[in-house]
Amino acid sequence: EGFELAFELPAQGEALLTLLRGLGVRHLHYHHLLGHGEFVRRLPARLGVSHDFTAHDFHFADPGITLTDPSGHYDPARDPAHPEAAAPDADRLAWRQQNAELLNAARFVIAPSRDMLARLIPLVPGAPLRLVPHTDIDPAQPLPQPAPPRLQGARPLRVAVVGALSAIKGADVLEDVALAARRQGVPVEFHLFGYAYRNLRTQPHAQLTVYGRYDEQDLPGLLRWLQPDLVWFPAQWPETYSYTLSACLLGGWPVVAPDLGAFAERLSGRAWSWVRPWRQSAAEWLAFFADVRERHFATGDGPPPVPADDARLGATRGVEPQPSAAWYASAYLDGLPAAGDAGALPADTWQPYLPAPDQSLASGAKGRLLHALVRLRALPVLAPLARAIPLRWQTRVKSWLRQ
Repeated sequence: EGFELAFELPAQGEALLTLLRGLGVRHLHYHHLLGHGEFVRRLPARLGVSHDFTAHDFHFADPGITLTDPSGHYDPARDPAHPEAAAPDADRLAWRQQNAELLNAARFVIAPSRDMLARLIPLVPGAPLRLVPHTDIDPAQPLPQPAPPRLQGARPLRVAVVGALSAIKGADVLEDVALAARRQGVPVEFHLFGYAYRNLRTQPHAQLTVYGRYDEQDLPGLLRWLQPDLVWFPAQWPETYSYTLSACLLGGWPVVAPDLGAFAERLSGRAWSWVRPWRQSAAEWLAFFADVRERHFATGDGPPPVPADDARLGATRGVEPQPSAAWYASAYLDGLPAAGDAGALPADTWQPYLPAPDQSLASGAKGRLLHALVRLRALPVLAPLARAIPLRWQTRVKSWLRQ
């Protein structure tokens, strides 16, 4: 049975190194650097072991993680792969150089999509880059192709949105389009499986129904119950992969996604799918949904398949995708040293680092405060205020409360 140990770094760094050596650790795999200091970055060298790095977001390029501006929209100036990106200031340049040192020393630097790979190449062109999608979809099994039934009569177009929506995930965009649909009487209705970072206006004020939290394993059944005409991803940042998109692909649902991040490549060649400009007004989005309702769903005539993402293909030419499960079972394991003999660790090497009761109490108090803030933010009277608070402030407070 596992348990949690807490080390104060760098003060208790030597104790952590002693424990890791005693456990026989021979290799490290970084999945994030958020909240980690120099000591954690230097662990491979201190232990004398190799390491890998998987890029799940853009923290390596920008402290803001998502390449978004304070309002929660994609900011090309922060994007190392954007041709019009501004030259990084001294702080961001130092940040990138520090992270490049760790990545360049890795055995593998793993990107789950060409889009992520294209943003890694300008920063670490000489790193051992590998394109390995996540393991949630078996590439050996063909995905079901969308075949939506023809929309009959005056029934509204049913649009599903899935997940926990922050501002960068498109919560505000969804609400604005649903409000416009109600005001203009456009036959399009929206259904959010999940929740938003604040209370969204729903029926009867907006053509939106919010169902709340769900367990991941229940999502396929929820979509089958609703039978949406399509699933929409209103993201305002470049998603690096999107497990939620995987669920829609496995379910064979029509998909609408922005031309940001990994969506275009993952939908390439797919029928009944659309990749649209990410920054559209509510009126433009609503006009699009009304158009596809009449032109495609009411007629049964699907759109052309999504074209290939030539820009990303060109930027990452020469790096071929690896079949994830097979790669992790073979190339990833090849060359790794055998685990050391851990044996029975003396209690005094780990017992002093069990979380103290007062730490647990402090953590519980923070958790209760975080829960209370979430409930307050969900009140309709406070929703406009939540939308007005800069995203970076919200993120900082939430990160502190979760520590």
